[in-house]
Amino acid sequence: ATKSPKDQRMYTSYQAKWFNFMKKHGVEDYLDETAMIAFFQELTNDYKPGTLWVVHSCINSWYVMNKQLNLNTWPRLCLVLKNFSEMYVAKMASTFTAKQIDQAICFYEQAKDPRDYLTGVVIMLSYFGLLRMSDLVKVQKSDVSYDYVEKCWKVRFNYPRKRKNPGFTYLIPAKYNDYMENY
Repeated sequence: ATKSPKDQRMYTSYQAKWFNFMKKHGVEDYLDETAMIAFFQELTNDYKPGTLWVVHSCINSWYVMNKQLNLNTWPRLCLVLKNFSEMYVAKMASTFTAKQIDQAICFYEQAKDPRDYLTGVVIMLSYFGLLRMSDLVKVQKSDVSYDYVEKCWKVRFNYPRKRKNPGFTYLIPAKYNDYMENY
């Protein structure tokens, strides 16, 4: 498979890091698993475990193409990378929980100002459809209808978008039926 120019630059960049490491540390044997482990140990200062696996994949592609060797056959290297992943504590995502979304929707449902009421509808449309703002502004009133089979409101999104899935339908949970109908 041909890589995009952006992907090719990334692969080349990570491969160059490995080759520079080899040169810097006098590593002459491309098949030196211990040197490869030391390389990844050094990278842990700058990269998270997920990125280390990307680096591994980029370097592995060079080995597969040029040395007919899959680095996944190096058990010590794979074990070290897995250990990096297991020891890593990811930060808490700075996104809203489902409960917080529900609280916001319920708060705006009680609003007296129609603009605030609309804010709740916008939250529902974007949250349940996983829409970005650039997608959300494309949704028309005609895209929203009541689904009598599912007994809830559905949104049909048939617009081009940056992400995949152009053209999909999603449902707004039935507990918000009155809110959607009143809007």
